Amino acid sequence: MKIFATCAPGLEAMLAEELRRLGATKVRAASRGAEATGGDILLWRANVESRLAERILVPLGEGPGGDENAIHATALKIDWKKVIPKGATFAVDATTAASKISHRVFLGQRIKDGIVDRLRKEFGERPNVDPKNPDVWVRARLYKDRLSLSWDSSGFALHQRGYRREAGEAPLRETLASALLYAAGYDGEEALLDPMCGSGTLVIEGAQ
Repeated sequence: MKIFATCAPGLEAMLAEELRRLGATKVRAASRGAEATGGDILLWRANVESRLAERILVPLGEGPGGDENAIHATALKIDWKKVIPKGATFAVDATTAASKISHRVFLGQRIKDGIVDRLRKEFGERPNVDPKNPDVWVRARLYKDRLSLSWDSSGFALHQRGYRREAGEAPLRETLASALLYAAGYDGEEALLDPMCGSGTLVIEGAQ
């Protein structure tokens, strides 16, 4: 299984090394993330144990995206039942750059139409879309009229660890805090002091 772990710009090489430590093979740093290969255990470990990744995406397919018909056709050809079971809800999050279609909402709508048409043919009923809290997130990227579609195995961004209910005016993102600790060589074996501690992100990430 191929995965693509996303991260903040500048952390790609560090993330690639972390994925290797988690058991990934064929790891390659890429723009704003790292590509890797592994089985279901890697997918689980990357989501649970990675301190640097923002999302763990599983690429499903790609194809032409130069116009709305091409986008629909590319979405239609993917076997969506592998990631969107019968009765599950889904939503599409789309981004676009350097392409003829520049409206991300329109792009997401055409992808959604392709998914619905494919699943309606597979299941005999129309799947439901839940734009706020779906069972399955589909991430789409249109770049230079080439459309890439992925299943977001993380759901919510992984920097949302769940231990913080409130944040200050300028909180340090948890994944960036972990990156700072990695870069400093901190391994959890010695005391960690943050004399300018705000909401405690650095020390909490260090403790974890």
